[in-house]
Amino acid sequence: MSSLLLQAPHNPKFLADIGKYIVELELQIKRHSFFQAAKTKASLSARDSCDFFTQCIQAAEDVFASDLNSYSAMRWMYYLRRIPSGVFDGKLSSTGVNARALAEVYANRSTKVETATFGCEGFVFPINVSTLRHIAHFIAFIMTIGDLQVRFRLASKGFDYVFPENHPRTVVRGKLAAGLTFKPLTNVPSPLPRRVPNPVLESAVRIYDQRHDYLQQTFLGIAMSQVGLAHDNAAVDFDADVDITQAFWGLHDEIKFSPQKLLEGHPHAAIYGTDGKVLVRFSPTQLNLARLFELYRLPVMAGVQIDTNASLCLLVVLLGGRLLKTRRFSCLRVMELGYFIVEFSEWNESGEKEYSAVCDEIRKHLPQFQAPESFGAFSDCCLTFTC
Repeated sequence: MSSLLLQAPHNPKFLADIGKYIVELELQIKRHSFFQAAKTKASLSARDSCDFFTQCIQAAEDVFASDLNSYSAMRWMYYLRRIPSGVFDGKLSSTGVNARALAEVYANRSTKVETATFGCEGFVFPINVSTLRHIAHFIAFIMTIGDLQVRFRLASKGFDYVFPENHPRTVVRGKLAAGLTFKPLTNVPSPLPRRVPNPVLESAVRIYDQRHDYLQQTFLGIAMSQVGLAHDNAAVDFDADVDITQAFWGLHDEIKFSPQKLLEGHPHAAIYGTDGKVLVRFSPTQLNLARLFELYRLPVMAGVQIDTNASLCLLVVLLGGRLLKTRRFSCLRVMELGYFIVEFSEWNESGEKEYSAVCDEIRKHLPQFQAPESFGAFSDCCLTFTC
């Protein structure tokens, strides 16, 4: 990883750029007619606030559209997976994970196509001062969207909102998400409306957040973790008992990991020396298909069809897992980045060999599962996949 990315959370210029871009984006949203119309009201009801923040999110997306296409989706992913979590983390353990997921969702909306250098370490994109400015701009956009989503969430729970001019006191912003100070946020009030204090609702939200953050072993929490949609407490130690062919890779706190044992005997193991460590964020957790699809096997669910794109995603996870099992070096890359890169020829050869067995395995636990008739048809479907 480039030192420029690793040091980003401690780079004053990078943090200042994030703050500057957040302020600029909010001011651009403020210029829209819907925003000015809302400001003429003394306050916004909870329902009106929901509509307002929905419009703000759309406006922010429109403003940032051209900047999003500065880089390709793969290039954004390359930078996002290498930047430290400290930029995204917040008071709740789910904050950083949600911010990263949000960033990758938007990154995949980029329509730009560009080439990349490919070598023994996978794809390589340049990282320099100009790159950092683009990344800061993107993170500012993600933080703004995340903030608007939080405001929408609170409005949907019943909070009313008022604009700063109608607020009993003007709140000056300071620290955001990770507690990092993004200048000039320390002395620039936001033009966005603020929620009206409501002790009952505030207590309810606080209790909900605490339960979500500290009591994750609920049915919903387990189900979300099983499909890789929520944070988990997976240990970073590489568990040899986990079946990599049926596993998802949970995001956790950054931990330094010694890869020598994992790569023992591998021709490229010398890259990490005898005592080198790497920064890893992902570790495998068993994907229990029988448990995951238990409800779908009930008679009442027999007629419920599985979304086509969801089927494609499940196939990619399981086909990729079977290929990954034979690639120890790639296991390390997944621990570092959450993905690995393979030549099309190797992917096609493995897919042709494993496709039928993977489909049969899924059908054992999910009778409604419908898959493309062949690996070739599956590949064609993946190429036309849209989120």
